[in-house]
Amino acid sequence: MFVGYRLALRREMGTVEWLQEFRSWAAEVTSVMARAEYATAQAEPSSTDLAQWRAELSALADQGRLFVPNIRRDEYGQHKIGTKKKCS
Repeated sequence: MFVGYRLALRREMGTVEWLQEFRSWAAEVTSVMARAEYATAQAEPSSTDLAQWRAELSALADQGRLFVPNIRRDEYGQHKIGTKKKCS
Protein backbone atom coordinates (compact mmCIF):
# COMPACT_ATOMS: atom_id res chain seq x y z
CA MET A 1 0.00 0.00 0.00
CA PHE A 2 2.83 2.41 0.84
CA VAL A 3 4.43 1.84 -2.57
CA GLY A 4 1.21 2.80 -4.33
CA TYR A 5 0.99 5.86 -2.12
CA ARG A 6 4.57 6.86 -2.96
CA LEU A 7 3.99 6.46 -6.71
CA ALA A 8 0.73 8.41 -6.54
CA LEU A 9 2.54 11.09 -4.56
CA ARG A 10 5.12 11.32 -7.33
CA ARG A 11 2.38 12.08 -9.84
CA GLU A 12 0.80 14.66 -7.54
CA MET A 13 4.03 16.32 -6.43
CA GLY A 14 5.51 16.79 -9.83
CA THR A 15 8.94 15.97 -11.04
CA VAL A 16 10.81 18.76 -9.25
CA GLU A 17 9.62 17.81 -5.78
CA TRP A 18 10.06 14.09 -6.45
CA LEU A 19 13.60 14.69 -7.66
CA GLN A 20 14.38 16.68 -4.49
CA GLU A 21 13.22 13.77 -2.33
CA PHE A 22 15.13 11.32 -4.51
CA ARG A 23 18.33 13.35 -4.21
CA SER A 24 17.90 13.58 -0.45
CA TRP A 25 17.57 9.78 -0.26
CA ALA A 26 20.62 9.35 -2.53
CA ALA A 27 22.67 11.68 -0.32
CA GLU A 28 21.70 9.61 2.74
CA VAL A 29 22.73 6.41 0.95
CA THR A 30 26.10 7.91 0.03
CA SER A 31 26.66 9.11 3.58
CA VAL A 32 25.80 5.78 5.20
CA MET A 33 27.92 3.82 2.72
CA ALA A 34 30.90 6.11 3.27
CA ARG A 35 30.60 5.89 7.06
CA ALA A 36 30.24 2.10 6.92
CA GLU A 37 33.24 1.74 4.63
CA TYR A 38 35.39 4.04 6.78
CA ALA A 39 34.36 2.36 10.03
CA THR A 40 35.04 -1.14 8.74
CA ALA A 41 38.37 -0.14 7.19
CA GLN A 42 39.69 1.36 10.44
CA ALA A 43 39.18 -1.64 12.70
CA GLU A 44 37.55 -5.03 12.86
CA PRO A 45 33.85 -4.22 13.38
CA SER A 46 31.87 -6.04 16.02
CA SER A 47 28.96 -8.23 15.01
CA THR A 48 26.66 -5.59 16.50
CA ASP A 49 28.21 -2.89 14.32
CA LEU A 50 27.92 -5.08 11.23
CA ALA A 51 24.29 -5.83 12.00
CA GLN A 52 23.60 -2.11 12.40
CA TRP A 53 25.23 -1.25 9.05
CA ARG A 54 23.38 -4.07 7.30
CA ALA A 55 20.05 -3.01 8.73
CA GLU A 56 20.56 0.64 7.84
CA LEU A 57 21.71 -0.14 4.30
CA SER A 58 18.87 -2.62 3.83
CA ALA A 59 16.33 -0.01 4.92
CA LEU A 60 17.81 2.51 2.49
CA ALA A 61 17.66 -0.05 -0.32
CA ASP A 62 14.00 -0.66 0.46
CA GLN A 63 13.34 3.08 0.44
CA GLY A 64 15.03 3.28 -2.94
CA ARG A 65 12.62 0.69 -4.28
CA LEU A 66 9.81 3.06 -3.39
CA PHE A 67 11.38 5.74 -5.56
CA VAL A 68 12.39 3.45 -8.41
CA PRO A 69 10.23 0.32 -8.49
CA ASN A 70 11.39 -2.73 -10.41
CA ILE A 71 9.48 -2.57 -13.69
CA ARG A 72 10.97 -5.81 -15.02
CA ARG A 73 9.52 -8.07 -12.35
CA ASP A 74 9.67 -11.16 -14.55
CA GLU A 75 13.39 -10.72 -15.25
CA TYR A 76 15.03 -9.75 -11.96
CA GLY A 77 15.02 -11.30 -8.52
CA GLN A 78 13.25 -14.51 -9.49
CA HIS A 79 16.03 -16.61 -7.92
CA LYS A 80 15.30 -15.14 -4.49
CA ILE A 81 13.14 -16.93 -1.96
CA GLY A 82 9.56 -15.68 -1.88
CA THR A 83 9.62 -13.82 -5.18
CA LYS A 84 7.20 -16.21 -6.86
CA LYS A 85 4.40 -15.15 -4.51
CA LYS A 86 1.85 -12.71 -5.82
CA CYS A 87 1.12 -9.63 -3.73
CA SER A 88 -2.45 -8.48 -3.52
